[in-house]
Amino acid sequence: MEKDISQTRFVVGLRAAIKILNHWSTDQKQHLSILDIPEQFYASVQSQDNIHHYDLTEEQKIRISYVLNIHAKLRTLFMNKDNIYGFMSMANNNAYFEGQTPLDKISFGNFNDLKTTYNHIQGMVI
Repeated sequence: MEKDISQTRFVVGLRAAIKILNHWSTDQKQHLSILDIPEQFYASVQSQDNIHHYDLTEEQKIRISYVLNIHAKLRTLFMNKDNIYGFMSMANNNAYFEGQTPLDKISFGNFNDLKTTYNHIQGMVI
């Protein structure tokens, strides 16, 4: 029972993360890469199928958490929805991003890039 509740919570988080990624103007390929989830599982999440047969890995859970927490931080930094949802697609001249967008950094699915981007955004102050 405990595992079902935990799994359900992460599936809800996954659906929220996908919704956020959609707001960031990402495509399905980027979703799969950023969240490191198989296409078949992604399709079942999108169709609201019974997906409790798939156990998310700890890394997948952390990836979901990073996306949710990046979004939460952007909501505290910006009042304007264009900035909240557009920040991830904006070129950034910070030393870490070197003119790239945060999405450029995380779209290839490298866990360390996602973690570093997450940490960088969490440290932002405006």
